[in-house]
Amino acid sequence: DRRVLDVSPCRTAVTVSANGDDGTPHTCRSAFDAVYPESSGQQEIFDSSVLPLVEGALSGLSGLVVVYGQTGSGKCHTLIGARPRDIGEGGDAAAGEGLLPRAFDALAEGIEKRPGTTFVLRASFILIHGGVMTDLFADFNGAPRPRIRVRERPGDGRDMRRVFVEGLTSRVMKSSRDLRQALKDGLKAFEIFDVRMGGLRRQHASMVFTVDIEAYTARTGDSWLLSQSSLRFVKLN
Repeated sequence: DRRVLDVSPCRTAVTVSANGDDGTPHTCRSAFDAVYPESSGQQEIFDSSVLPLVEGALSGLSGLVVVYGQTGSGKCHTLIGARPRDIGEGGDAAAGEGLLPRAFDALAEGIEKRPGTTFVLRASFILIHGGVMTDLFADFNGAPRPRIRVRERPGDGRDMRRVFVEGLTSRVMKSSRDLRQALKDGLKAFEIFDVRMGGLRRQHASMVFTVDIEAYTARTGDSWLLSQSSLRFVKLN
């Protein structure tokens, strides 16, 4: 056995070594903003690549985290954690927790550091399979879950056209604990939906967890909207 992939010491490039059909060795080097070796843990990846997006979202800049790769490469492990059922209540992320629970804690900590601003957080959770979107927060009480659709709202001269999801459930979140519970509720709904559909299996479905953030001035008797942003986490199948 021999190693075919090496990460540069500065962690900004990957070199792949392999033999050609004629046995001649070949190498291919690709550069990236950041590369993490197999020794990297969840906290290191979060601090380096996701925490800046969380801080930006609290300042009005939308952020997007996309996790993709072949089946079995660890997408759910990276985004959610080793065992989704073990997601804690917040405040101190366990070693195995993924980027999403850690982002929830970072949002709560960032809000606490901004006492002059009032934040309103709303979360939504979408499953996409076979070109059909399903609202994982919808309260369907055993009935078939209603389909949701992507729409575009035309601009009115002041606002640009905006793409939105018609009929999507949005939950108001007040804490990291609320966000973690919402994530667990959505994953549980997926498991139920999975059984009824004959076994989609999580790795063959895409998921989108979104936190919409509104920031207001915290003035007595009055408030002004300062910014609107979204923090979106996507797991592609």
